[in-house]
Formats: sequence, C-alpha cells, structure tokens
Amino acid sequence: QLPFANPNTYIKPGHGNMPLGVNRYIVFMTDGALEPAESNYTAFGYETNPSNANNHTISSGSDASEQHRRRFRILCETAKRAGIEISTVAFSTGVGATDATSLKSCATSIDHYYQSTDGADLEDAFVKIAKNIGYLRISQ
Repeated sequence: QLPFANPNTYIKPGHGNMPLGVNRYIVFMTDGALEPAESNYTAFGYETNPSNANNHTISSGSDASEQHRRRFRILCETAKRAGIEISTVAFSTGVGATDATSLKSCATSIDHYYQSTDGADLEDAFVKIAKNIGYLRISQ
C-alpha cells in the first residue's frame, strides 16, 4: 500500500501517524550534449520537417539543437515550479559551454549540477545526490 495510498503524503512508522510531505526528485543524466541525434529524429518526429503533423516545437529555418535545448529548459522549469528537486549529471570529459549553462540552469541550484569525467567522479556525484535525498521512497 504505502507510499502509494496518497501521492502527496507518507506516514512513516513511529511518527504517531503524522503524515509527512513527499518530496519528488529528478536526476537527469546525460553525456553532456543536449542536441538531437544526427538524424534529428525525436519523440516529436523529425525536427527539421516543419510540415510534419507531429512536430510541436520547430518552425521553418529553426536550429534543431536550439529547439531541443529550449524544450529541455521548459521541462526543467515546469518541474521546478511543481516543487520537484532536480539534479543534473553530465558524464563526459568535455561539456560545451551552451550545454553546461542549460544543465546548470535546469538543476535546482548550482550545488545540484555535477560533471563527472570518470567512474569515480560519477559515483561521488550519486553519493552526494543520495545523501541529499535522504529517506527515499520510489513512486509509481
């Protein structure tokens, strides 16, 4: 049953049945390149085809990479307004300045942005994230 009985609270055993707020987290891990694949094919169809009926974000002549970054920033801001804490992790030896800026602005704070260049860095990032999250329960 718990913690799914109420999506907004959780009654932790031993706390006199006092409901505790449920915090929500997103850990967004990427290779550090916020751009569509070379084919520009995404969940919305081909980015470079403005006549595609499934295309929701691009206009004729627009840069597909910038559209992709803009959509990413919109999703991050929407999640933050909903009270979701976001950590971003770039697992790469080099992250471009534009993408680093997007990842940093997506994160809840600069302390929630991590750039990992190897397995040890990546493990350290996730240890820090886990310590921040604390008493974690998985939701549906």
